[in-house]
Parts: sequence; C-alpha cells; structure tokens
Amino acid sequence: MLNTLLAVLLLAALCVALGGAVVLPLWKWAVSSPGTYSAAVMAAAALLLVLLLAKACKKHGAAVFFRRFLKCTIVAGGLVAAATAVLHGTRLRALAAVAALCIVYGLVDIVFRRFKRSPASSGKQAA
Repeated sequence: MLNTLLAVLLLAALCVALGGAVVLPLWKWAVSSPGTYSAAVMAAAALLLVLLLAKACKKHGAAVFFRRFLKCTIVAGGLVAAATAVLHGTRLRALAAVAALCIVYGLVDIVFRRFKRSPASSGKQAA
C-alpha cells in the first residue's frame, strides 16, 4: 500500500517536473517575443499539415487524395463564404454561396467519380 502511494506520488512529481521543463521556456518565449513565438507555432502547424497531407497522398494515391482534398476545400470555402455573407448582413449572397457550393461539389463529384476509392481499400493489389 505504501509502495503504491509512493509510486503514484513519484510519478506525479515527475510529470510536474517534466511539464514545467517543457512549458516554462515556451511561456517565457511567448511572453518576451510574441511575434516570433506565433510565427514558430504557425510554421510548426503548417509543417505538420504538410506532413499529414503527404502521408494521406501516399496512402490513398494522388488521384483519390486530390479528389478528397478538392471536395473538402470546396465545402470549407463555401461555408466560409456563406458565413461571411451572413455576418455582413447579405443573406441573399449567403444563399447564393450555398447554392454555388452544392453545384460545384456535384460537378467535382461527377468529374472525379472514377477516383472514388483508393487501390488499398478496393482490394486490388499493386504489383
């Protein structure tokens, strides 16, 4: 019982020490130079995004990846345009943005229909 309690307290102390060793320098950097900290965080996030996109492209193939990426971009762009139009008080433009979103999404789906599944998920083996 005492050994378990001691192990838990030691683990908690180790977590606090490691957390402080990581967080305190980052906090000091963010407070002393917010511009460079923000730029570094955005660069790290962009690098992570590029690596994840490259991994998805490699896993599913370029055509399937491009189709999915294009459709996600269309949906995100249409929703942002509609939300921006609503916030500016132009509801008719928001309706037009949603209609354009549906039309463009449908056209992309028709054009890229043959690239619906990746070779890995369809059961076909690559030579």
